[in-house]
Amino acid sequence: MHNIKESREEKMGAMRAHISQTAWMLEEMDKRLADGEPEAENWLHFERFYTYDFNKDFE
Repeated sequence: MHNIKESREEKMGAMRAHISQTAWMLEEMDKRLADGEPEAENWLHFERFYTYDFNKDFE
């Protein structure tokens, strides 16, 4: 897991840029954040992604 807390506004901005696809998710997220749900904060602050060195990892 990677901490992306400093990019929180960028993440939300990217979702708002696709509002026709994410409106329901943003409404739910706003409600969960207002209720202080830790899972909502974690969703905003942490991302799971992988990087590969194709020359090393896929020999």
